[in-house]
Amino acid sequence: MVLSFVSRNASLLKRKGIISEIPVIIVILFAFSVILLLMTRVLFDFRAGLEASGIEYVNQSLINSGFTALTSFDTIFIFILVGLLATDVILAYKARAHPIMFIFFVMLTAVFMVISVFFSNAFAAFGSTEQLGNMTVGYPVITTVMSNLPLLIMGVCFLLIVALFLNKRTDVGV
Repeated sequence: MVLSFVSRNASLLKRKGIISEIPVIIVILFAFSVILLLMTRVLFDFRAGLEASGIEYVNQSLINSGFTALTSFDTIFIFILVGLLATDVILAYKARAHPIMFIFFVMLTAVFMVISVFFSNAFAAFGSTEQLGNMTVGYPVITTVMSNLPLLIMGVCFLLIVALFLNKRTDVGV
């Protein structure tokens, strides 16, 4: 039973970290940031709707707990970011790449930086809309990471290239 599970999932064990996972990381970070801003806006609107309706709601602490939980996602964002990037760098270190791929990876790094500029600008435009107001003020880490996303992606791509191509192994073969 265990052997059949391992043999069926052997492809998962052979998975290698490569630079092409960077767009996935960009999309995950962007989606997490935008969804968090939208959840904060919904909670603000919910609280304002309750106050405007004149309904006496007993659990003010429940709404305050919701805001506390949402602002704690700013710290969780750091762990998600570090986890995604560290996993990719570690898996890239374990992978072997032919030296001719270096030029291809440098070109991909430039493409990914351009893509990250679009996502960074989209987040800035999304966060500065009238409907969201000052929602980004409550999330300093997310705002800083998303505004500096191209620099972050450039640094991560550099680490991936170093991990892939400066790997000194004694074994031969690709």
